[in-house]
Amino acid sequence: PVAHDDSEYDALWNAANAAASIEEQNRLLKAANMRIVEQHWIITGPIGSQFNVAQPWIKGYNGEIRIGEGNFSTLLTRVWVDQDLKREMGF
Repeated sequence: PVAHDDSEYDALWNAANAAASIEEQNRLLKAANMRIVEQHWIITGPIGSQFNVAQPWIKGYNGEIRIGEGNFSTLLTRVWVDQDLKREMGF
């Protein structure tokens, strides 16, 4: 379903998809984004700080928040504790 019908936005989007250079595409997409802001189609709230930390003996973890679309539980099945390194570091 289409949430809005705006020929000006559609023209910018179509032109960006057909742009011959990244610079032209960026210019058109910026204009399209500004059209969204000006028309108030989306109201965004503040973005909270996000960070991940892990001990050096946690292996198989590279800062992922999730593996797969919306699936947080599979992350823990891919990490393990390097017990030798943990002992070597005094823990």
